[in-house]
Amino acid sequence: MMAFVTGYLRLLSVGSKRNGEYTCCGRRGGIQKGLSVTMMCEERGSEARPYRIAVLPGDGLGPGLMEDTLRVLSAVGTYTDLHFSFEHGMFGEDAEKETGSLLPSTTVELCRRSDAVLKGVQGRVRGSTEHGTPSKDGHVLLAEALNLHVQLRPVVVYPQLESQSPLQPGLVHGLDVILVREISGGAMSFIDSGSVTDESSCKSEISYTQEQVARIASIAFEIAEARSGRLLNVDKADRMRVSAFFRKTLGDRIHSMAAGRSDIQLDNMYVDDFCRELMLRPSDFDVIVTTNLFGDVIAEIVAALAGPLRISPSAWFSASGTSVYGPADIYNPVAYPREAEASPIALIRSSSLLLRYALNEPAAADLLEKAIMRAFDEVEREGYPLREFADLVIAALAYMHQFEMVCNPTECGE
Repeated sequence: MMAFVTGYLRLLSVGSKRNGEYTCCGRRGGIQKGLSVTMMCEERGSEARPYRIAVLPGDGLGPGLMEDTLRVLSAVGTYTDLHFSFEHGMFGEDAEKETGSLLPSTTVELCRRSDAVLKGVQGRVRGSTEHGTPSKDGHVLLAEALNLHVQLRPVVVYPQLESQSPLQPGLVHGLDVILVREISGGAMSFIDSGSVTDESSCKSEISYTQEQVARIASIAFEIAEARSGRLLNVDKADRMRVSAFFRKTLGDRIHSMAAGRSDIQLDNMYVDDFCRELMLRPSDFDVIVTTNLFGDVIAEIVAALAGPLRISPSAWFSASGTSVYGPADIYNPVAYPREAEASPIALIRSSSLLLRYALNEPAAADLLEKAIMRAFDEVEREGYPLREFADLVIAALAYMHQFEMVCNPTECGE
């Protein structure tokens, strides 16, 4: 193992207990010193009440990448006094071979009783369209079962990877956007409303309800509120009646929630204009909200700005409360035209979203994201293969724990 890793992996055995008390770095965004064990046991995420995470390793490369990610989450827990209970469920092609179903009912029940779901990659090929009818894969079945209605797609261009962007480094420097995509309605809803009238024609229905738009508006508002306050709706309201409805309903909801606040700004842009401006000034955008079909396309365009590596995380939110986290590219790397280098980066980044949004542990999420940045530094400096990324993140967590988080400034000579 590389020197950077071996020098600090031993620190994982070091507990965070200090003088009979515990230091908690992940309690609702603050650092609280001196929490007694009794107090901690009354909180979610304590040893007595660990966070329940449903783990769906998937198939193909999925189980191996998931194992790496769980090691990272456990390391985060070590340094933040967070405790997790991981329970595995069957999902994907391997599940179908054993049970006859891509998504067994036992897995659905596991997900529903958990605090969050961490999902690995699935399948070795993407869904087919035999006889012109789109097929349902395990992810679609999971989305239906859990009533998932919003997808979150963060895209960050790390400084170490700017040279891999197809655009000039100066254009993508500092790129950090979040795409909020409605996924329960529109042209790609779970319920196929299309019909073939005869062999020469076909039609599909695009529809949205006020409830669907209001749900995504609430989520987009909260995300924008926690960031810059800038929110951009992307649609085709000049040509499509359903887009005009989406724009008006979204705007009414956002303005109602903002209640005259000057720190929340909602703008609108037609999708064709947006795609052009995205190429010219990508770093100017922050939170983007859009419909199902447009979101599916925009997500891939924005992700490509970060380069060819498929390392984007994703989160899927449910109206019933259960949220799912996993790689934005939901299939195994071999399923894509340009086979990606297998690495756990997307899944590790997804676990950071899980900490932030499902468990409401922003300090732990911030810690993990800082460790990810350090790991990219090591990849750039030493050329370590991305398959070893989990070890680099764990080593970075250990390094920060010893030299940045709990080190006495006098003893460190600072």
